[in-house]
Amino acid sequence: MKSSYLTQVGKKYWQYQGIYFLVFIVTVTFSNLKVFSSIASQGFIISYSISTIISMFFCVHVITRGIYKYAEKRSYGIFNNILWLLLNSIICATVYLLLDFTFYLLSSASLTFKDIFEALNVQNSDNLPFWLQFFMQWSGYWTTIGMWLIIYSFISSSRFYKKLKEQSDSQELKLLLNQINPEFLYATMDAIKTSIDKDTELAADIITQASELFRYNLLSSKNNHADINEELTSLNNYLSLLKEQNRSPETIHISLNNQEDIPNLPAMSMIFMLSHILNNAKNQTHALSIDGAITNNNYKIEMLHTSAKKYKSDFSYLKNLRLRLQYMYQGKAQLNVKKDRQSHKLILILPLVINSVTSSDQ
Repeated sequence: MKSSYLTQVGKKYWQYQGIYFLVFIVTVTFSNLKVFSSIASQGFIISYSISTIISMFFCVHVITRGIYKYAEKRSYGIFNNILWLLLNSIICATVYLLLDFTFYLLSSASLTFKDIFEALNVQNSDNLPFWLQFFMQWSGYWTTIGMWLIIYSFISSSRFYKKLKEQSDSQELKLLLNQINPEFLYATMDAIKTSIDKDTELAADIITQASELFRYNLLSSKNNHADINEELTSLNNYLSLLKEQNRSPETIHISLNNQEDIPNLPAMSMIFMLSHILNNAKNQTHALSIDGAITNNNYKIEMLHTSAKKYKSDFSYLKNLRLRLQYMYQGKAQLNVKKDRQSHKLILILPLVINSVTSSDQ
């Protein structure tokens, strides 16, 4: 394993380390002053406190993190990961204890293990076997290392799952952007095939419109957002193709006030809204109207179709669009459905002040 992990740390790593070590330094210093005041000089206590702080930093930053990073890169089950954490804490607690005892041996103070143990634990420990004394001493070090390791693993796991979720959301977004109804694709190909035999110029126009629409769909897979002009152009191409398939509304009315103030929309959103309406309409050729205006610091777009809905509804396009609105506006945009026996309306509400478009979309 490379040693780059020593310098390559997360943005908040030193912040968390600083808080932990500040508490550790204060606790260790005051504890040592209280415990060793009767058996050692103040100079020894201060030197020992500095030594144990350095030893602790070496153990947690170099050894513990090194073992954790080694195990993290391998695919283990939950049980094996727990064993790795346990092994990690045992190794580091032992190293931490040995470093402290090295200081005892090399220091000018003539302190024995018995002196240290009785100062830290219990008086008159003659009746306790050495292995039990050592274990009791080691358990204190193991607890200190274990607390740090639990906190560190929790923070690292949280950061890992957050990163994993961001990657998952990004992949899901790409899948959502590439969604076009396969039935529409097949119907478009059939319309091109039929028109070639009847009218080659018409077939050329259909191919041009289809290629523009598919090109826009491919470009939208790279950028989640689009302006209203791009959306209206793709919507007109879509309606023209639907007309050749005899699936387009016979009457279409579009009126968007203050069009220059309309915030960015999720790419393909106008087509997805229309697809939802037409897929759920009993009669697709009924009139369609699209109106927009500024209302209460939001821009509201209403898409109304005068046909009643089918008994069984398909909400795949709505789910797609709502997920992408959430991705862009973090809950500040809405897509509502309003229906009755004679009509079906979608209401898209976008905040006028847009500062939440994700950096990945820039």
